[in-house]
Amino acid sequence: MSLSSRKQKLRTEVLSTNNSVNVSLKKLESFGFKGLIWARYQPLKDEPVLNNFPKNVKFCSPRTVQENMDFVLDDSVLSFSKSSLGVKEPSNGEKITKDQIDLMLIPGLAFDNSGNRLGRGKGFYDRFLKDYKGVKVGVCSKDRFLDFPLPVDPEFDVPVDFILTEDFVYQPVRARKGG
Repeated sequence: MSLSSRKQKLRTEVLSTNNSVNVSLKKLESFGFKGLIWARYQPLKDEPVLNNFPKNVKFCSPRTVQENMDFVLDDSVLSFSKSSLGVKEPSNGEKITKDQIDLMLIPGLAFDNSGNRLGRGKGFYDRFLKDYKGVKVGVCSKDRFLDFPLPVDPEFDVPVDFILTEDFVYQPVRARKGG
């Protein structure tokens, strides 16, 4: 079975589990992230809802531009609209560069304990994250944090540095200092 077929089969299986949970960003405080700008996502109905936003951080939201994403500061956005993919995204506002974003909150259908992510198959986040230097935090429900390795394409799939669920924050061994 091809890598693409294995991923699609897993997407179908994972979508039958619950991912509609509230995830508190307060759990990230213990890691001492000092970034000024964090990228968040506007959740789809089957993605975790983020809450308890830190007060000393500015947030930005993604929007699709053809096959890529860019990010807009939330406090500059006058309106949001649904993209062709059904995602709520800024229709205007101040665009910021990738190197201005200190931490990215990244939704996933599932994550494994190596930090690998199963996305929706369009590659938007992987293309954006390819040369991103900040902290990458995957977000999913604890039911979608898998104890077996996800199929990955090492040339394209970008792992995350932390995984945030409604119950815990996990740091993959490969992302730990000295690990």
